Amino acid sequence: MKEKPREGLWWHATTGVDLVKSSCVRTWTRRRLQAAVVQQLKARGYDKNGKLLSRRRMKSDDDLSTPMPPDPSYDLKGSLRLHVQAPLIPAKFEEIKDEVGTILDIIVAGVNAQGDVPLIDSKKPSHRPLWNPPQDRGKQTRTTQH
Repeated sequence: MKEKPREGLWWHATTGVDLVKSSCVRTWTRRRLQAAVVQQLKARGYDKNGKLLSRRRMKSDDDLSTPMPPDPSYDLKGSLRLHVQAPLIPAKFEEIKDEVGTILDIIVAGVNAQGDVPLIDSKKPSHRPLWNPPQDRGKQTRTTQH
């Protein structure tokens, strides 16, 4: 099986069974959110994978006129998971687009400010989490409860 290239913005929308029992409604809300994301990405000059479609060269009088080739350093990179909450069900589509637009503005501002910006610290923890302790492979001990 061929692996998808690791480039651009990997995003997806999820719903939980606690949202509503009907799978039809869950699918509908997820599609509404996905449509809002695609529209807001296009409104900001990106395709659905977060790649910059085109940029414009600024003249001295701030007129956007001459198209320039897309710069890969301005592409959106990373993963984005959007989880549907109950208020999305009765919300108007314009409200959903506004909320998604706010999220994308934050992401785009980070990319425009410093290029490829990690939004969260990508350092690995210096210790192993307590919920996943290492197994002692050298000796096997058996504990008994009395």
